[in-house]
Amino acid sequence: MMKLECRGLTAGYRELVVISNVSLTITQGSVTCIIGPNGAGKSTLLKALMGLIRIHEGDIVIDEQSLMPVRTERMAQLGIGYVPQLSNVFPTLTVAENLEIGGYARGGSSMDDVLELFQVLKGVLRKPAGKLSGGQQTMVAIGRALMGNPDFLLVDEPTAGLSPAIAGTLWGYLKALAGRGMGIGVVEQNVRLALTNSNDAYLLASGSIRLHEQAADLAAREDLEGLFLEAEPQEQN
Repeated sequence: MMKLECRGLTAGYRELVVISNVSLTITQGSVTCIIGPNGAGKSTLLKALMGLIRIHEGDIVIDEQSLMPVRTERMAQLGIGYVPQLSNVFPTLTVAENLEIGGYARGGSSMDDVLELFQVLKGVLRKPAGKLSGGQQTMVAIGRALMGNPDFLLVDEPTAGLSPAIAGTLWGYLKALAGRGMGIGVVEQNVRLALTNSNDAYLLASGSIRLHEQAADLAAREDLEGLFLEAEPQEQN
């Protein structure tokens, strides 16, 4: 199985460093969740992996092949898909048009493949994506990334603002993709939901990895709540 790794990654926005010396591995066929308090740098980490922000130090590799210098279009061509939390659809374009755009970077997947997974989208293909529910928009965003036939999929806060039922459904889709051999990396605020549905877990706090365990082992820890309290940024007096 191929692995997507970052090693000693330090990155941020221009000169501002947000994550420091972060090392993480995402393996094909499994789900890796990245959890932590607000402001920990979780979304920044995904953006760094996609070349969307400045990398100051470190390396990103797929099976020992360095991808540096990172360029977003190259990452997509090499098989890394990315689903941002916000502004993740083109609202005035139809669902079908949104999906078609995803095939330009790499191709290899058909719309039928995507609709087989997200069957609810079959009835709204001609509808503007901005008119869909939040859950459906997230499906469109994931589907667009899948149109690029990625080996790895990075998803930022897929369940934000969704009902527990829809959130559980979306996680079911992500697990299904991992079952097909894709490597899934997910940033998630719903810690219990993430740990229940993941194989591997990283706790990120103040821009650094504080803990790495099997998701089931971390979920079983009696001090899990305490770990998060310790990871919360402290107010300065």
